[in-house]
Amino acid sequence: MRVRVHACSEHINLIFKFSDWILKEQPEEGLKIFTEDIVEVENLPRPKILDFLLREHEPLVIPYLEHVIHTWNDTTPLFHDALISMYREKITDKKENSTEETLQHTKSKLLAFLEKSTSYTPERVILHFPNDSLFEERAVILGKLGRHEQALAIYVQILGDVESAIRYCENVTENMNDKNQDVYVVLMRILMSPEQNVLTGPLANVQRHPKTAIPDLETALNILEKHADKISPLKALAVLPDSVPLGRLKHFLESSLDGQLTLKRRTQVLKGLLYAEHLQVEELKQFHESKNVVINDYNVCPVCKKRFNNQSAFVRYPNGDIVHYKCRVEK
Repeated sequence: MRVRVHACSEHINLIFKFSDWILKEQPEEGLKIFTEDIVEVENLPRPKILDFLLREHEPLVIPYLEHVIHTWNDTTPLFHDALISMYREKITDKKENSTEETLQHTKSKLLAFLEKSTSYTPERVILHFPNDSLFEERAVILGKLGRHEQALAIYVQILGDVESAIRYCENVTENMNDKNQDVYVVLMRILMSPEQNVLTGPLANVQRHPKTAIPDLETALNILEKHADKISPLKALAVLPDSVPLGRLKHFLESSLDGQLTLKRRTQVLKGLLYAEHLQVEELKQFHESKNVVINDYNVCPVCKKRFNNQSAFVRYPNGDIVHYKCRVEK
């Protein structure tokens, strides 16, 4: 059964009224009234459709929002926030009676959407996340908010997943800037100081993973060696205990020194190029300033054919022509 409605925004209430029966009898076919890829349907008021589906046909909200966002590439925060909310409710609602496979599939979609979408409002959606579950999803949202220490603490202290914490740092440092360059140091500090309570509020009482009960010096040193080029030497050494053998720091210190020397050489080359450019500009300036113009009572403006007087402002063109300043546009 195929349903086609020649829709227009002015008649949206009539569309809601007459589509209700097909949405109940044939939900998937009925939803095409609002998702078919024709101009009239795409131009329907999407917030009103979302409100209608939430009130009357809630099971169709997720497929509708997925179509709006993934097919029509709608970046409206309202729809992105709503889809996150629907995913979250489907996972946490005990009345859903969903199978474990369905729950895991929904969780995968939620996590992927939280990571990829740049249109939802993290400060809003995080308020509705539970404090006793969906920790990985919460960590992703905290990352969007720039709260890297808390996000890393969730990965390490609650989930016991150091590998995910390292991948998190790698993702953050892909777009390197000053405020992000210390995420590896933050991770090392969390690994070295398990007694430090980074997580506050409702998460402060969540049970910690047993793997992080004692300092993990070995992992911290491995991070230091593998990501030496992205870690500040002074800040990293401040986190490590004085008992660390110097041999374990040899690779890190050599890499850091090489990086600093490379940066210094690059800066020196750039300085030399800028100085050379400065000399060229100075030479060009002196060349143009050395040019002089002699104007007497016999000189005539080639544009207006009038002579120059003592109060005339004039313009000299590269070809040597002299014209009145007011005549320059007509030249």
